[in-house]
Amino acid sequence: MAKIYLLFAVLMLLGTLDFMVQRKLWFSPDLIYPLLMVIAMMGLLQRRRWGQWLAGLISLALMIYGFELGLLLGGLMIWQLIIHNDSFE
Repeated sequence: MAKIYLLFAVLMLLGTLDFMVQRKLWFSPDLIYPLLMVIAMMGLLQRRRWGQWLAGLISLALMIYGFELGLLLGGLMIWQLIIHNDSFE
């Protein structure tokens, strides 16, 4: 599941960077969310407790803002985090 989120975050990051290049922007607030996703997923892959909490917060935000796909992915991620709660340090 973390690998799916990491792929999703990288695709979002590439899309945001492409938008920034086309508009000749040096920064966009849209960079924050995919960067947080990448950081959280790296923490999950290392089985860190902070990665679990950050991924949970990101999943809640994804469920709120992305109704159809976000609700599915966010709910699935939260369910996986709850099931595997004891495997984090």
